[in-house]
Amino acid sequence: MSILFEPVVPPDEDPQTSDVMQDPGVLRKKQLLKYMEHILGGYEKNKATLKNLKAAAETGDMGYMYENCPVLAKKLAGMATEISMIPAEYGIKDKNGYISRMAVAPKNIQVTQTKEELHIILPELLPHRPQFDSTTGRMRYLYDVDKWRSEYYNAFSAEFLYGKYRIMDVKACMIFLNHVKGADSSDVDNFEYKVITDLITLFVLVDDSHRCLSQYMDVVEDEENYTEIIVCPLKRMGDYLDIG
Repeated sequence: MSILFEPVVPPDEDPQTSDVMQDPGVLRKKQLLKYMEHILGGYEKNKATLKNLKAAAETGDMGYMYENCPVLAKKLAGMATEISMIPAEYGIKDKNGYISRMAVAPKNIQVTQTKEELHIILPELLPHRPQFDSTTGRMRYLYDVDKWRSEYYNAFSAEFLYGKYRIMDVKACMIFLNHVKGADSSDVDNFEYKVITDLITLFVLVDDSHRCLSQYMDVVEDEENYTEIIVCPLKRMGDYLDIG
């Protein structure tokens, strides 16, 4: 296990100054400036790590490079993602000033962590994967994927962004257990897993390619509908499955 982020203090929340509170445009600009300070702080830390890697290369310390290159790569990838999300998070500037995207309330997720495992509870089942109905000639199970993704992006960002968790530098397994009330005819492959897989990968995995991640999905009959997700080293996968 390798540390993804050094713990940092999150940017301040909304200022309580009355004149700022009365002007959403000014408020968003102040939030953006503080967020940029956070980005610059991360850049300086990554820059120092890169210098250390250069020094290790000069001395032939390949052990240090082997351990820290993937970590730095993940940090830089995460920073690139943060920067790319700035227009969506803080709005774009046009002739009328800053235009923010529609405020989307985050979903209420539960996250716990042990030494190697991450345990996540989503308060609902994943959406049914959209399908084309050849009988009617129409798509079925359509949902607002952008709004749904934003709800969970906001929830995961609030939980993971400031270094509370670690990334896995070994091949991981992501286990989806769909707890379904009266699960008599639920098809495992009907649930939409990709959005959540991408979000978890963004914050705690090196990549979601076959070299870094395997996945397992199942349906569990329960008294309530919700989604349970376990992220663990692939070698520990059997610890969480009731097989045979």
